[in-house]
Amino acid sequence: LVHMLDLAMWFFGPVVDQEILSIGLQRPIREIGGEDVAVDAEDYVTVCFTMQSGAEVLVIADLLTPAFTQYAEIQGTNGSYFASIQGDFPSFVFCTEERNGWAAGRTDIDRGAGDLYVAQMGAFVEAITNPGAEVRSSVQDSVQLMEAMAVLKQQVQLRD
Repeated sequence: LVHMLDLAMWFFGPVVDQEILSIGLQRPIREIGGEDVAVDAEDYVTVCFTMQSGAEVLVIADLLTPAFTQYAEIQGTNGSYFASIQGDFPSFVFCTEERNGWAAGRTDIDRGAGDLYVAQMGAFVEAITNPGAEVRSSVQDSVQLMEAMAVLKQQVQLRD
């Protein structure tokens, strides 16, 4: 959840409102480190965030899916964007009409191969060694992210 919210804030700005739509614990016994362990942490959550830009963002996060699955789907007035860091998921833009260099219809995006961890750490090192480097996520961004997560935690406690 926190990573998807971070991405949403990067795209659409800070959170101004949030509402937990569903949350639950389906598997109170989980295998952790090869042993069955009783847990009380929720398995899944669905949250609707309203961003400062006016965008509404729906995030679904779970620990139920047996295989890692993560993608973003963005709907706009002229079409949609679908992307994932997973190589077996396609990334594409679909425009209802040509705009800003994007053709009408579906345009697949070739992400190419690469190690995202290496790229992220390279950007981090560049940011701390080069004062003029582009900063993709500021300390203020991180504070806003933690504040949004704290509000969600309070909402969960009120539900209990």
